[in-house]
Amino acid sequence: MGNIYTYIENYCNDEIDEITYLDALIFSRLSYVHIEKLQDKLPFSIMDLNNYLNHLKISSKDKKLINLLSMKKRFKNLYIERCLNIEDDNKREQFFAMTIHLPHNNFFIAFRGTNKSIVGLIEDLDMSYKVIPSQEEAVSYLEGENLLKNLYLGGHSKGGNLAIYALLNSDFLKRKQIKKVYNFDGPGLLEIKNKNENEKIINFYPQCSIVGRLLNSVGNINIIKSNKLGLEGHNIYNWVINNDDFEYSSFLKESDDLQKATISSDL
Repeated sequence: MGNIYTYIENYCNDEIDEITYLDALIFSRLSYVHIEKLQDKLPFSIMDLNNYLNHLKISSKDKKLINLLSMKKRFKNLYIERCLNIEDDNKREQFFAMTIHLPHNNFFIAFRGTNKSIVGLIEDLDMSYKVIPSQEEAVSYLEGENLLKNLYLGGHSKGGNLAIYALLNSDFLKRKQIKKVYNFDGPGLLEIKNKNENEKIINFYPQCSIVGRLLNSVGNINIIKSNKLGLEGHNIYNWVINNDDFEYSSFLKESDDLQKATISSDL
């Protein structure tokens, strides 16, 4: 039974031609690393990032992830170019996004999920009944990319929600640029616009999903196996990888019951 590390170790010796689901998961996870503390060094490669780790306070799991990426041809020369970090108590906003430069004029925008700040938790609660500042910021960040790029968007948890919101609420020309949006156990939306873009959205939820089943989901749904349940099942390092793809599953009864309770309470 593999995980994201075994994918990197065994399947990432060639340069990226097409983005896989697991590549998107990795880029989404990198948004949690405190790139904003290295703002004055941007742009830099993932190999450079590995050399900067002594400047950052990160988990041992993230450190191992970056170490592995820095040794693999698929990832080590990819550049992180642009990041925006906002934590504003007055606006009740916690936002982070960064852009990764891929081959063939492709770019991946990764949105960070909720951090451990109080304002981040408050914004999560606000999401249940209104458009939050981070969602509007995601649209603004997206529209700052020029029209000559092919864009991929993604994020984990709230980051996945921001990626979907940015796609569905950007202007027509920007939506044409976006090839795919990857949501990893992020909640849905209060209101769904531009439903003709739904086919671009690919959702991945662990079998025990709690966060991802809140609000209205949109796009293609994939249910994946996690080797831990409950809130620990939300952690991407507990998701099961079978060779170079996820191991797929079905929702557990507890996850289904939660969704039904959420719908019935009109949250």
